[in-house]
Amino acid sequence: MTTSAAPRTKQPRHAYRAVIGIALLVQMFLPANLGLALASQETAQDQNMAGVGLLRDCNDAMRLFDNPGSNPTASYASAGMCMGYLRGFIAGHISTESFYQARFHFSSSLICLPKEWTTDQAVRIVVKWLNDHPERLHLNEGVLVMQAFQEAFPCK
Repeated sequence: MTTSAAPRTKQPRHAYRAVIGIALLVQMFLPANLGLALASQETAQDQNMAGVGLLRDCNDAMRLFDNPGSNPTASYASAGMCMGYLRGFIAGHISTESFYQARFHFSSSLICLPKEWTTDQAVRIVVKWLNDHPERLHLNEGVLVMQAFQEAFPCK
């Protein structure tokens, strides 16, 4: 005996609108969470999620930039963590900025990145800033990266 599956019904348009509405709400409140983190300056519980871990990983990245091929394999993983984190941070900032410009027709950016930037440049900016502010290494890495980029790329 063969049974056939019930025919698929077409989803009503309002279901798609609800999904899009939820996605837009998430996009709106995600940046608000970053602002809350910046305002509260909470400390990170895990050393790997604080400036200490970020500085360690980014120092490995700088060693690879300056002396490629001369470091042990372990440093490649931590260097990749630093570079990936910074590229993701910048991509998230650009996406959030684009959303606000398109949705609300304004921009109140905290950082104004140059049109052409490199991962090497981002790593060097963050490492210098972290070395200049060792008293803040216990803070969340997102807060620290935002502060470093605000000083390096202020909006005029």
